[in-house]
Amino acid sequence: MSIKIIGLRFTQTNYIDKGITTSSEITPLRILDYNRDGLEELIIFTYGKLYFYEYENSTFNLINTIGDSLLHIVAYGVGDFDGDNLYDLMMIYYYSSPVEEYYRPIIIKEQSDSTSFFDNLVWGNDTLYSSIYHVGITDKLKHDGVERIYGAGIPWLTTPSKAYGWYYYTCTGDNQYEIRDTFMEETRVGGAMDIGDIDKDGLTDIIITSPNNYLYFYESADLMDTCFIKKDSLTEGGYAPLQWLILPDIDDDGVNEIIKSQIYYLQPVVGLAGWVSYGYAIMEDTIGTGLYDTIWSRDFLVWTDYIYGEGGGVDYGDVDGDGGEEIVLCGGRHIEVWKGIGDNELERIWEWTDPTYYTTASRISCYDFNRNGIEEIIFSGCGLTGNITRVIEGDPERDPEAPEMVKADASDGVVVGEGVDYDDYIRIEFGGLTNEPKIDKSNIDSILRLSGGHSYLANGRYLDTCRWEIEGGKSVLYIELTEIISKPTVMVGDTIYPDGVTIRSFEYPTYAISEPIVISGSFGPMGIEEEKGVIERGGYKEIEMLNQSVIWNTKGRGVLVIYDISGREIIREERDMLGEYKTDISGLKNGIYFVKLQTGSKTITRKIVHVK
Repeated sequence: MSIKIIGLRFTQTNYIDKGITTSSEITPLRILDYNRDGLEELIIFTYGKLYFYEYENSTFNLINTIGDSLLHIVAYGVGDFDGDNLYDLMMIYYYSSPVEEYYRPIIIKEQSDSTSFFDNLVWGNDTLYSSIYHVGITDKLKHDGVERIYGAGIPWLTTPSKAYGWYYYTCTGDNQYEIRDTFMEETRVGGAMDIGDIDKDGLTDIIITSPNNYLYFYESADLMDTCFIKKDSLTEGGYAPLQWLILPDIDDDGVNEIIKSQIYYLQPVVGLAGWVSYGYAIMEDTIGTGLYDTIWSRDFLVWTDYIYGEGGGVDYGDVDGDGGEEIVLCGGRHIEVWKGIGDNELERIWEWTDPTYYTTASRISCYDFNRNGIEEIIFSGCGLTGNITRVIEGDPERDPEAPEMVKADASDGVVVGEGVDYDDYIRIEFGGLTNEPKIDKSNIDSILRLSGGHSYLANGRYLDTCRWEIEGGKSVLYIELTEIISKPTVMVGDTIYPDGVTIRSFEYPTYAISEPIVISGSFGPMGIEEEKGVIERGGYKEIEMLNQSVIWNTKGRGVLVIYDISGREIIREERDMLGEYKTDISGLKNGIYFVKLQTGSKTITRKIVHVK
């Protein structure tokens, strides 16, 4: 069974430019209609302020703001934390005073009534260092649906340089909160964690990383989460993750996965232009023993004109409207969407690079604002050129503009043989002009991946050549096969899965998938039988291939025909008498040709590579 990969056309449903800022922290959040008017809001953070945009008639309208330029604030979550039917907004205040450089308390603002803005400051935690490492909101603790504040780095054990353990707050009364439980007090932790049920056993799981790049797995000992027991730890190579996220079985194999997002600067000085490397890895308990293996990874480089200390991330959502979840990766100004297509297998279905905005400080979220079954991708970033938020939605009714492969035909050229001969080729025709990327033996099996694990290469090493032609205003790719030691494994009936990032006609925007196509036609027998015997007897040469000519002999009537790679006749010469003849081929274009000599009942074919 072949899997059809759908290439989506994505459109920007709205674009928000938040003006000039050099902030490096972006937190796009959604809330469920805080003013109860039937319209949902998007929170965008810029330096010193939170902007509240309400979605109506395909447009995001600014309706409120919080903050001022003297305070550095970040919104971390919304919900009814104390159960009084009023929405609460949890924020972190970063004081700009040098004396209070690391004094970053958690505060909660609440509505004064069910339709008002967040106009009451109802609670604040004045503990030093409480928000340096990780703070969030979750309803996945204690299985009671209550939204709680949690974080990595227990406040009274944490300093600006080191954090220990994790904690959560529980409401103890109207607008009153206290840390009810702390865990891993002796363990140094980093700034990446997530909470959920990875193994689907009904017990809460915690994943949390350390500065030394260890990943810790903890699971609750009971449904009330009164105690967490360490299940496993994992040493991860590379650089430490910025984010961990528990996934909802992306590849539909019955097992949940976890994914990490990480960043690495390729130049030593922060603040200069250069390449930034973004990395992602998905891990899964593949055999059900609690041990996690990496089943998928992705790394890419993004150029930026200014390096900040953070950026990138990952989220998931149904961004193509098919009822399943896709992974959305964000690295600087670059976005990719990956879809599960089988056990531990994913396929990239879309990518996009902001052509005007160069930064590493960006975030990604998925949410269905217009409630049409397709979650929008919310991309928010900032840099020297200002703060930008884009809301991007997929349109499954429209095909990508990048030309698709419309036909893939196998041909046996002029030599008959079973399977692939050294003159066989595949002709791929596109629906328009592509950018004619360089394809050779080093990349063909990844750019034009074959089903069944098959290959275009002979003995895993040899490919004759790949060349592009323009025929009838369309790009045509000829894959010229060869036979050395063993035949290539490509077969008629194989499906070609193209890398649409490479096979495309333009740079912006980039659509990541061209439609797969099945190879039709035949590798034989449609040509002529090659003479396998001796062609030189007693000094008599029937055919001799020279650089600019072909020397051939006949003892009676003889016909020499030269074909191009597509089987089209280029030169034909006929002689009725015994003799040696010379056929000039200097006028041929550079390329591969086939020479067929027929004398009496004998037919000889030869392949030549003509280079002037």
